Amino acid sequence: MYMLLNFNLLLILEESDKLNCPDNYDSLVRAEIPCPVTESRLYSIVTKHMMHNPCGPLNTNAICMKNNKCTKSYPKAFAASTSQGNDSYPIYRRRDDGKQVTIGNRTLDNRWVVPYNSYLLLKYNCHINVEICSSIKSVKYLYKYVYKGPDRVDFGVSTHTSRDDEIAQFVNARWICAQEALWRIFKFQLNGISPSVVGLQIHLPNHQQVQFNIDESIEDILNDSDRSKTMLTEFLRKMLLTRDARQYLYYEFPQRYWWNQRLREWTRRQNIRKVVGIMYTISPLDRERYYLRLLLNHVRGPISFEDLRTVDGFTFETFKQSAEKRGLLEDDDSVTQCLREAANVHMPHSLRRLFATILVFCEPIRIRDLWDEFKTYMIEDYKNANKNDHSLDESFFLNCCLKDLTNYLSQHQKNITDYDLPQPTSESITNINKFIVEEKSIKISKEDLDSIRKLNSQQQNAFDSVIHSIDSHAHTIFFIDGPGGTGKTFLYKSILAYIRSKGLIALATTTSGIAAMSLPGGRLHIQDLRSLFY
Repeated sequence: MYMLLNFNLLLILEESDKLNCPDNYDSLVRAEIPCPVTESRLYSIVTKHMMHNPCGPLNTNAICMKNNKCTKSYPKAFAASTSQGNDSYPIYRRRDDGKQVTIGNRTLDNRWVVPYNSYLLLKYNCHINVEICSSIKSVKYLYKYVYKGPDRVDFGVSTHTSRDDEIAQFVNARWICAQEALWRIFKFQLNGISPSVVGLQIHLPNHQQVQFNIDESIEDILNDSDRSKTMLTEFLRKMLLTRDARQYLYYEFPQRYWWNQRLREWTRRQNIRKVVGIMYTISPLDRERYYLRLLLNHVRGPISFEDLRTVDGFTFETFKQSAEKRGLLEDDDSVTQCLREAANVHMPHSLRRLFATILVFCEPIRIRDLWDEFKTYMIEDYKNANKNDHSLDESFFLNCCLKDLTNYLSQHQKNITDYDLPQPTSESITNINKFIVEEKSIKISKEDLDSIRKLNSQQQNAFDSVIHSIDSHAHTIFFIDGPGGTGKTFLYKSILAYIRSKGLIALATTTSGIAAMSLPGGRLHIQDLRSLFY
């Protein structure tokens, strides 16, 4: 009499026994055919119980086949050594050593072996698939469903217009699954944090939050020094008064001291326990607080905010300058390389937009150096558009560039005064139209010019009519109509190339996104042309 049992068992090893790298996997798990001479018994068990049933081209009707593909991904690929795969499963060693076994009338090799443990097979002589679960993905998959019950939707139709009872809706929609019910019946702990986590405040000098009652007077609030105490201010004060505490960083401090919320002070712990201090995340857009957090992560025992801004006896004005002097900030090599590449392939107006984007999101360190290196590239279009006006010097064009950067930065609620850049003057630039400058800066490629010679007879007639009107300075409106795929965009490109090759301005707007990308300097018009006829 035989009994078929099918179950999964997860073993969590002691810390000292954990398999920390693929080199250790081979000690417990094998995925190769044993030697029939030296391991004859294991060979017979593996060939009987641990060979995946032939599938794929060998057997398209196998039970594991779905959409002409094996759901277990057999046969596996040969592998000279064990490695960690991109998903939850390792890639086990499956050497192409020539070992084969015949199952029925089909010959299988190491690619068809199901991973196994030699000891368990020899002891129980049955199919036992053994796998290594070591990735964070597999751990999350195993444990995230402990409190997650089946999906459920609470849906109802009501004719009354009174306010819905949100509490009743929550109770009706709540589902207690079997796992949670069992956990609560046995009064197991439902949640917990180990080790303890202490969130640490970060604020600029005199920028901490102050709580008060609405009926209190401003004088009483300002005169109460206890209200201004925070974790950070009292940390700095403890560093000043207690020399032994100066060996700790801000996030290490909770391991030896605990925050007394009632007294608003740090008190030394009587018993050392494992506590994790975590400083709240600060966005790089919050510039000074971000660099203050960076300094607190690296400077041990600071006694004041001023001390954090002091390096080698010199006190800087900002936390960023102090962090830069301490070598805590990366250099701008990647930013510089990005701008150098863009300067070779992008128009000046695009380069100005990229420069402003880098200022906002990349937080470069030496902004003035970047400005000095790339300012000449960012004003080329201004110079070309006004090369005949000798009354304008380079300082005027630089001022135009700074005005453009100011406009770009304002779109992100930033001001040019926030950065180490020259400030634009009030000098008027009304005689330079930004759109005209951008259109004149568009380069005419040889491909666009060659397109004129490739026009068919109908396209050539339309092209000649438009160009004749331009050359004769006639005020003419042309309407070109035709079904899709007749080469209208090709005709437009030819006309634009000719006009721009003569030094004239041609503004290309279209309601088609595809056409806008095809035309050199094409712009997408947001208004549908059909609305003009109603």
